[in-house]
Amino acid sequence: MSNKFNESYKQAMARFVLTTEAKISHNRERTGGVIPGDRVKFIEKILSSKWFKSQPNNVQELMKELHNGDLNLFVDGIDSTGSDEAGGRGIHAIIARELAPGFQCPHSQVTVPAELVEMIASTGDRHTAPIPDSWRGPERVTIKPEPVKLESDDVVNSPEEQTTMADAGKGKLHKTDSSLPVKNTSWAKGGSYTTDYLP
Repeated sequence: MSNKFNESYKQAMARFVLTTEAKISHNRERTGGVIPGDRVKFIEKILSSKWFKSQPNNVQELMKELHNGDLNLFVDGIDSTGSDEAGGRGIHAIIARELAPGFQCPHSQVTVPAELVEMIASTGDRHTAPIPDSWRGPERVTIKPEPVKLESDDVVNSPEEQTTMADAGKGKLHKTDSSLPVKNTSWAKGGSYTTDYLP
């Protein structure tokens, strides 16, 4: 009975023989050691490699820019349709620089052989990518407060002109005796400001 079942099972399953290559999910053995989302860097000698020298000028310029820049580089995709230098089937990584956290620049993508990049961090460790110096602005931290430096009186938008001048209805600014207090203001009745309207 089991022989009949096995034969009928084989006949039924023969309909599902794959005629095209099945798409296999990425793993590091099949994709040259990198997978999409990995943070990578180029190997040291990439600018003197045979692959680099065979590329057009615009690709060489982009490669130099990516190699010498401080932005993080990520694998944006894997291409296995190309061929390697020996004429066999090669694995290529599509590399893009990160312009903002999580945003790879679509205009700076370059496809390089996977053996010309080194993995720095895997996809799961993306949050550990360092902040590039080109993203950092000037340091504005002041531990000890400093007094505001007033500009000269002849500058219209200086703090001095804005806070101590009034036109008093005459159409022309003149100095007033108003100034910002430097200590707490005491109330006329000596109590809280709510004494007039709270029981």
